[in-house]
Amino acid sequence: MPGRLCRVTVTDSAGVRHTMEVEASSLYEAVFAYNSNQICRHAQYPGFPKLLHDSEIEVNAPDGRIFKTTFGKASEWANREAERWNE
Repeated sequence: MPGRLCRVTVTDSAGVRHTMEVEASSLYEAVFAYNSNQICRHAQYPGFPKLLHDSEIEVNAPDGRIFKTTFGKASEWANREAERWNE
């Protein structure tokens, strides 16, 4: 399934909201796309917070729906998916 442009918002420890647009085909792909962009392109996104286990994340889907999760929950999902693929 091709990705669509989503907005991912993370609130830092000072309460400042940081929003990045990423291409993703699911909520969890959007979270990990944010994380990859933040790590790999730090110069392009200075000041964007690194994701911690309890980081709250909001994803605005192209159809207007808003999803909320934490990085920890997204990581648990990714681990389950990896185990499923390895079976």
